[in-house]
Amino acid sequence: MPVPAPPRPVMSRGVLGRLVVTAAIVVIMLAVAVIALKLGVRDEPDPTASGTGTAAASAPPAASAQANSAQANSGQATPAPPASARIQAPVTSAAPKPRDDSPQIPRDPADLGVLVNKDHGLEPTSYAPENLRTLNGQQLRADATGALEKLMRGAAKDGHNLKLLSGYRSAAEQDALRNSYEQRYGTSYANTISAPAGFSEHQTGLAADVGNGRCDLEKCFGQTPAGKWVAKNASKYGFTVRYPLGQEESTGYAYEPWHLRYLGSKTSKDLVKSKAKTLEQYYGLKP
Repeated sequence: MPVPAPPRPVMSRGVLGRLVVTAAIVVIMLAVAVIALKLGVRDEPDPTASGTGTAAASAPPAASAQANSAQANSGQATPAPPASARIQAPVTSAAPKPRDDSPQIPRDPADLGVLVNKDHGLEPTSYAPENLRTLNGQQLRADATGALEKLMRGAAKDGHNLKLLSGYRSAAEQDALRNSYEQRYGTSYANTISAPAGFSEHQTGLAADVGNGRCDLEKCFGQTPAGKWVAKNASKYGFTVRYPLGQEESTGYAYEPWHLRYLGSKTSKDLVKSKAKTLEQYYGLKP
C-alpha cells in the first residue's frame, strides 16, 4: 500500500499577498529599466555618421579643419574652391622676361613702342622728348599730336567732342604730382593711380588723357558714349587704351578709360591682331 504524501503546508493569505505585490514591483522595475536602456541607445549619436546628428552639427571649426586635413593627407580628392576664393600669386616687383616668340621690347625712350611701367623705367629717368606741340593748352610729341587731332575729328563726326586734358609731363612735374597723391591718399593707393618720375608714360610725350566734359578723368567715362567710342576706335588712329578694365594685374594700375597711349599705326594694328589686351601681354610679360 503506497505511503501517502505528506500534506503541503498551507500558506496564509497575508503572506501570499505580500509575495504577489513584491513580484509585481520587481517586474515593473525591470520593465522600466529595459525601456530606459532602449531610449538611451536610441538617443546616442552615431560616431560614424557624417553630416547628420548632434555630433556633426556641433563640431567646432578646428575639428572640421582637422578632418579636412586628414582627408587631404589620405589622398582623397577634395573639390576645388571657387575662382573668387582662390589665392592669387603675389605680383613680383622684378622685371619679368619676355617670351621667345614675343616682339622685342624697345628700350629707346623715343621709340613709339617703348614700354613704360613699374618694372620698366625710362633711360635716363630724366628723359624729355623733342618736337613737342601744343594742343588744347597741353603738349604732346608732334607725331602723337597729329594722330590725336585725327582721332578727335573722327569722334566729332560721330557726335563726340573730345579734348586733350593732359599730355606731356616733365620728370619734375611728375614727381610733384606723385608726391601730392601720396600726401592725399597714402603710398599704397598712390601706387595704383600714379607713377614716380622716370616711370610714367606721360613723360614720353606719347600719353594723352582725353575727355568731353562728362566723367572727365573718372572711371565712369568708359560707360559714356564718348568713352565707348574711344575704346572701339582708338586703334584706328594708332592709339590704345593703356589701362583697360580688368587688367590691373597686368598693367599694375587701376582702370583708366581716358588714358590713351600712342603706338603708331603698325604697332597698334599688331597689338589688336595679337589679341593682347595690354602692352605687357603684347610683349609676353604678363598673362
